[in-house]
Amino acid sequence: PPPTPTRCLFLDCDDCLYQNEWKTEKRITASINQYLPKLGVAPDRAFSLYQQYGTTLKGLMAEGHLNAAGAEAFLVNAHSIDYCDIQADPALADVLSKLRTPSWIFTAGTSEHAERCLAHLGLDGLRRYIEGIIDVRSCKFESKHSETSFAAALRAAREHDPSLKPEECCLCDDSVRNITRAKAMGWRTVLVGDTERATGLPRTCDAADFVIPSLHSLPSVMPQLFLEEVVEEEAEAPATQPSSKRMRTAVVEREKSPESVEDEIIVHGVERRGSIEM
Repeated sequence: PPPTPTRCLFLDCDDCLYQNEWKTEKRITASINQYLPKLGVAPDRAFSLYQQYGTTLKGLMAEGHLNAAGAEAFLVNAHSIDYCDIQADPALADVLSKLRTPSWIFTAGTSEHAERCLAHLGLDGLRRYIEGIIDVRSCKFESKHSETSFAAALRAAREHDPSLKPEECCLCDDSVRNITRAKAMGWRTVLVGDTERATGLPRTCDAADFVIPSLHSLPSVMPQLFLEEVVEEEAEAPATQPSSKRMRTAVVEREKSPESVEDEIIVHGVERRGSIEM
């Protein structure tokens, strides 16, 4: 049977809407490191809290270091950074302006952080094309890759489209963990970022329907999401390779890198790939 049409698109923010070699991530990490001692927590506890609870923020709340009000202060401080490393991207603005599919920003950070990222990318003018932002508050401070967070995202989208089904949703995200959860929930999936951070080797993900280098390539793998003009512009571009395990029509199969490379660290509810100095 033909594939189910995609009626709703969810776009991750950090290291997906923008890509800057994780420079913004490092600023957020440094901000968190400076804040934790104010809670009586050593910075090197962040990773162990992540390992035990799924996110540093969730761990801080579970162990009584933060209440709901304290969580808000934590998030504000974590995102009180210089956004100078996020540069305007007119090419991406042009691509996303031609979306014809209702779209949401689905971020593990705060909505304010996502808005600032959009502004620095020069995408704030595209807010009229975006239904809304689903953030860490929408997910009640749960980790983004949790089932409850994806259920919250679907509920938000159903406020605009009550009959929306999971299989009619598509997630674009740089996190393998998030892509894996989306696929488990029945969504279509596009992994954004086609090389490993630590090794530079090609990335693979069994749960990804497609793997693309950046969102600029989204029309080449999901043309049905866009107006015909952007699809025509992409027609002569090099084909983007689908995930080798799921898409059997792949011309060249990617080789899997060691799973250890995909070790992910989550802090304050925001997923980051690779090591974080604490």
